[in-house]
Amino acid sequence: QHSPKNLQNKWDEYRIIDDENGNQYDILRVEEFPQQLMAVIEINSKECLIPLSDQLISSIDKENRIIRMQIPEGLLDL
Repeated sequence: QHSPKNLQNKWDEYRIIDDENGNQYDILRVEEFPQQLMAVIEINSKECLIPLSDQLISSIDKENRIIRMQIPEGLLDL
């Protein structure tokens, strides 16, 4: 199952891998917004939010604590 809701509160043990370019990002924490869970990652010393949406998650490897995602182009440039 790809749903992030299945991971409970262990987010800071997970890392996101971008399917598009293979970049890896450690999840610092997760913030809950009214419609969405958002993973907070750090890029170039800035915090960025990535929506933990079922539509963006390709797979979740619970054993290795990896979330493979299709991060929309431009999302990390904000």
